[in-house]
Amino acid sequence: MNTMTTHRRCHWPAVFFLLLLLPALAGARELPTRKADSLGTLVVGQQLPAFALPVAANDIVSRRTLLKEERPVLIGFWASWCASCRRGMNQLQAWQDTLRLQPAPNMLFINVGEKLEVVEEARAKHAWTLPLVQDRFGAVAERFGIPLSGSEATRSSLPITVLADAQGVIRAIYTAEGDDFARVLDADYRAVLESTPTE
Repeated sequence: MNTMTTHRRCHWPAVFFLLLLLPALAGARELPTRKADSLGTLVVGQQLPAFALPVAANDIVSRRTLLKEERPVLIGFWASWCASCRRGMNQLQAWQDTLRLQPAPNMLFINVGEKLEVVEEARAKHAWTLPLVQDRFGAVAERFGIPLSGSEATRSSLPITVLADAQGVIRAIYTAEGDDFARVLDADYRAVLESTPTE
């Protein structure tokens, strides 16, 4: 009898420690979305930087072509090795699939530094229908001021997503795409639409 009681008691410190730890572990899974007023050459309230990126033979995508339809613009920078990027892209895919706000934004998701076959493999694996393009040597990322001076700098800077209004004015810069990213983006996009003058 005494042996059984002692045996039970010796487990209580470990059980108590686990009970204390569980809330912290649960909280750690709730990753919040973070925004910044500025990043590199990007500043909320100022224009998107000019850029041009080849997407096919004799075709380019640029700031001008994205704004041509006079719709808000959403530009993201990502890489397939980046777990936060993949989580954010999955949320963006779900947001695009369920978006009811009109007009929908012109979207462009720029892969930084990877080969085209890697980009296409990620597209197929995750069933993304988002518009993906390749910035093989990081020229466009550098135009946006995203650090590319070393692998560690790149790893700490991605993903980056930028929301601009139909005039190309930056309205939000997302520096971390947390579990609430789709909800935060939806609210910000709604605010952009509501502030757009109507004729």
